[in-house]
Amino acid sequence: MNNSRRGFIKKRLVIGLGTAALIAAAIGAYSAFFRNHAPVITDLDPIPPELYVGDAFNIAAKVTDDEGAKEVLGIIEEPDGTIREIVMHRSDGSWENTYEVEKEGPHEVSVKAEDIKGKESTVYAGRVDGIPDTLPAIAHNGELPESMYIGDEIGIPFNASDKEGELEVTVTAESQGKSMPIDANKTGQDSYEAVLKPEEVGIYKLIGKAIDSRGQEATKVFGEINVKMDYFPEILNSRIPKYVQLGHGFSSYARVEDDMGIESVILEIEGVGKFVFENTDHNFWESPEKIIINRSGEYKAELIVTDSRGQEAIEEDTITVDEFGGGGGGGCGCG
Repeated sequence: MNNSRRGFIKKRLVIGLGTAALIAAAIGAYSAFFRNHAPVITDLDPIPPELYVGDAFNIAAKVTDDEGAKEVLGIIEEPDGTIREIVMHRSDGSWENTYEVEKEGPHEVSVKAEDIKGKESTVYAGRVDGIPDTLPAIAHNGELPESMYIGDEIGIPFNASDKEGELEVTVTAESQGKSMPIDANKTGQDSYEAVLKPEEVGIYKLIGKAIDSRGQEATKVFGEINVKMDYFPEILNSRIPKYVQLGHGFSSYARVEDDMGIESVILEIEGVGKFVFENTDHNFWESPEKIIINRSGEYKAELIVTDSRGQEAIEEDTITVDEFGGGGGGGCGCG
């Protein structure tokens, strides 16, 4: 082989080796580029548009990287500009953690990932507005009576409301260490009525409670009611004649008492009429004028005493009317 041909082969060999080196370097650079690209963040969980202050939401995303993710953070910019970072944990192929909203206003949420070579990526996840979480409201309308009696029934109107509109409303009566639930019926959009019908004496404290759909509650003490035993009026003594002379007038009276006061005292004589007594002295009631019966016979008489609550005490007797007033002596024979 001559010298010129050997030179040509040598040049081609040098050129070939140089080209191969360039190609190898290019491939290496290309491979290194793709081995060192920043982490890729995908499949972010949707961020709720708003939450009550005190509630938490989930931040989750998938992160892929050739070298492996070193750290994934949830980045939250709070309404006042404060930046919060929470470390996200790997779980079922994704990274996630929760964040509790502590302030009112907009919170901007991003996810940041860093691989072991320091390459970083950040993706905006969304915005959540923190809104104030108000407690339900409950209030009693008007005033409770100071007292009532066993067997009585009273309605207790009150209002209860919440911005969410879903409430569990209860009323209880507490007395002597015992708690008694009371029926509370809804009468309007935010209005209710509890019906109290106690069966035992005592001082009852009435308490209303409203619980919203988030378990938050408001309590209101409506007041106290003294529940008493209901005593009927009592006739201490009376004057109803047993014998009356025909055509002669007679007077009648009664001494009565009641814990709540007397409303009326009436003497009703069958076939004759009703005679309303007047209260002339404390517990003393008497007919304002003489009562005259103009026909002979026996008459059923009822002394009816009614207290201020409509309860009655009744005393029955019989009046005999004849020409002699019982025994021929005239006048009135009173028992």
